[in-house]
Amino acid sequence: MGCGVRVVAGEQTGYAYSDDLSPERILKAARIAARIASGPARVSTVGLSTVETPHNFYAVPHPSTDRELAEKLELVLRGDRAARAYDPRIRQVRATYGDQMRHVLVAGSDGRVVTDLQPMVRFGVFTIAQDNGNLQSGSSGGGGRVGLEFFQGEKSPEFFAREAARQAIVQLGARDAPAGEMEVVLGPGWPGILLHEAVGHGLEADFNRKGISAFSGRLGQRVASELCTVVDDGTIPSRRGSAAGELRAHPHAAHDEHLHAGGDGRS
Repeated sequence: MGCGVRVVAGEQTGYAYSDDLSPERILKAARIAARIASGPARVSTVGLSTVETPHNFYAVPHPSTDRELAEKLELVLRGDRAARAYDPRIRQVRATYGDQMRHVLVAGSDGRVVTDLQPMVRFGVFTIAQDNGNLQSGSSGGGGRVGLEFFQGEKSPEFFAREAARQAIVQLGARDAPAGEMEVVLGPGWPGILLHEAVGHGLEADFNRKGISAFSGRLGQRVASELCTVVDDGTIPSRRGSAAGELRAHPHAAHDEHLHAGGDGRS
C-alpha cells in the first residue's frame, strides 16, 4: 500500500512516493515532486545523426534466420546419425540448433545514432555412452556470427558429433582422477569462461565509468601476474563476442554475458 505523486511542469516531471498514507506524508511527497519538476533541466536536446560503421566483422550474405526450417533440421539429423554411428556404445544423442538476428540501435546523448544487425548461430551435440552400467557423456559444438555455410566446411555436424561421441567413449575407460591439490594448466578456448567469471565483470566499461570496479583508475597499470596475458578483441571476424567498431564505444550494446576465449587464446 502506498501513494505516488507525479507533478508535471512544462516538459519536466517530478515524482515522489510514500508508503505512509497520512495527509502529512502525502503532502510532503507532493512538495518533493513539485520541487523536482520545477528544478533546472539537466539534459539539453540534441540533434540525432546516424554514424556509419566503418567495419563489418560478421558479413553474412544469407542470415540463418531467413533460411528454411528443413535446412536447419537436416543439420540436427546429420549430427544425430553421425554420433550414433560412431560406436554402438553411444546410447543417447541430443543434437541442438539455435539462431537469432539481433537488431541493435543506440542513441547517445551526444547525438550519435549507431545501428547494427548481429547474426548468431549455435549447433551442438551431447552424447551418452554406456558400457556394463558405466555411463559417460561428451559434448561438442560451434558456431558464431556466421551463416549455415559455416557447417558445410570442416566444422560440419558430423565433425562435432564425432567429437562428442569420442569424448564419451574415451571416458568409459578412464581412471578416477586422484584427489587433492594439484597444478592445472589451462589452454586457449573454453577455459576463458573461468577468467570471465573471475574478473570479467569488473572489467566492464559501465562499472569502471561509475568508479565502482576494483580496476577503476588502473588503466596502464599491471593488475595480474606477468604470466597472464589477456586480449579483449572484438574485431575477430564472426566470433560470438565480435562487435562493429562504433558499437564498441557503447558498452551496453556490445556487452555479451557469455563472452568466451577464442581458439587462439584471445577473449
